[in-house]
This record gives sequence, C-alpha cells and structure tokens, in this order.
Amino acid sequence: MPTSLSNLQIDRKAFSMTQPSGWAEVTTIKGYDPDSFVIFQQPESNCLFEVLIVKKSDGAVPGDLLMSQKEGWLKVVTDARVELFDRWGSYFGQGYDMEGKIASQQMQRHRVFLFSQGDYVCIIVESAPAARFLDHEDDYQTIRESFRLK
Repeated sequence: MPTSLSNLQIDRKAFSMTQPSGWAEVTTIKGYDPDSFVIFQQPESNCLFEVLIVKKSDGAVPGDLLMSQKEGWLKVVTDARVELFDRWGSYFGQGYDMEGKIASQQMQRHRVFLFSQGDYVCIIVESAPAARFLDHEDDYQTIRESFRLK
C-alpha cells in the first residue's frame, strides 16, 4: 500500500522531482530502491509514474531496455496503438506512446521513455487508464518539468 504524500520535493541520490499532491510513493514493490527504482501512484485514479535508473557500466544496453519495456507491455494488451516520441520534459531520447485494451475491456495508456546521461540510462513510465490520463496531464507535466537526473 502506498504511503500518502503531497506537494513534496523528492531529492534522491540519482534524481530529483516534484511529487504532485495526492500521489504516493509505492515502497512495497519488488526491487524497490529509493535511488534507482521507484513508482509513484495516484491511488484514486490508478495513474502511475515509474523511474528506473541503471548504469551502462553494469551492462545496461539502452535499446534492449526500451524494447523489453515495449514488448512486455504489448503482450498484455489487445488493439494496440503505438507512436514514437523523442522528448520527455527537458530530455531527448526515444519513447513509445502506447494505448491498448487490458483484459479485453479497459483502454490503458502507457508511455515509456528512455534517455542516457553519462553512464546512466533512465527509463520513465507514465501509465493510466486512457480515460483518466488526460485528467492527470497537469500532474504528469509537473513531474516532466521538475525531473532531473543527477
């Protein structure tokens, strides 16, 4: 269960960002690491924001990581739509904006973006029921504008 937090400036070893009001950090996920693998969730609408930071020197291959994220998501949806994008916040990289049906019912929107900075590879995920994604566009924009990889 997420712990409720609001209007917080998150400042970690590897990144910083503004956490929108009403969002909570999920600390009970497998692999949770406050500096390299974090999920923030808006519990009322099931929107989430995920950060994964890995090192190239540890063997991370950016293209493989992005394709793995894309292919994994496409395995759980039907009627998928996929579009490319190359900018998230102030970062340039490669991303996929995807939408599809989960469990043949609800449309889900899933945005995966990858960028590299020095030895680090950062994967960003924004995911929400498609009908709720636009309701929280301001929250996602707050995160995009404030996120900094250190």
